[in-house]
Amino acid sequence: MRVINFSDARNQFKQVIDQVVSDCDVAIIS
Repeated sequence: MRVINFSDARNQFKQVIDQVVSDCDVAIIS
C-alpha cells in the first residue's frame, strides 16, 4: 500500500495511477 498526499498525487497523477495498476497495489490519497 502506498500513502501519498493530495498535492503529490495531483502533480504526478499519471505516474501514480500507472504504478498502482502495474503493481496491483492500493494507493491512499490523503
